[in-house]
Amino acid sequence: ALSVSQLKALGPDNAAAVTEAQRAGLKVEQRAALDEAVGLKTARAEVPAVNSTGISNPGSGGSAPLPLKG
Repeated sequence: ALSVSQLKALGPDNAAAVTEAQRAGLKVEQRAALDEAVGLKTARAEVPAVNSTGISNPGSGGSAPLPLKG
């Protein structure tokens, strides 16, 4: 079995490939680490705001966008 730190380091694609049967054999701490690797435990501050069109709006913090050059 993988340790908690190994499960956290799997990355979202590998963690998402774990089957329900495999998850069932894990301890609570291991399942939490797997969820974290998949990205299920994201702090609210890390979730970008989404406007009514469904487009992420990370610049909604009040600062002006930088002009594009080129």
